[in-house]
Amino acid sequence: MTAPDQPPSPDRLIDLLEEGAYEETVVCLERLGTADIDVRKRALRAARNVAQERPTRFEELAPSLSTFLTDEDRAVRLTTAKLFATLAEAEPAAV
Repeated sequence: MTAPDQPPSPDRLIDLLEEGAYEETVVCLERLGTADIDVRKRALRAARNVAQERPTRFEELAPSLSTFLTDEDRAVRLTTAKLFATLAEAEPAAV
């Protein structure tokens, strides 16, 4: 676990998604928004991998993930869009 003032690791996001811990996942996503660009991209790429295998884990997370669509970094926005495309293909109700 990370310190409260430090953004969580991408692995933490994946663990929460796999556990189905909705509230903790939302908090993790909020904290990832303050992470550096590389951490945000890695987390979103890892989330996309989970979305390909278990898209139902993302039900109700679209509002929290959508904040990354307006990220200051173009690569983060693109990675988020790819995540949403993956979700829409596998589980349209999730988006």
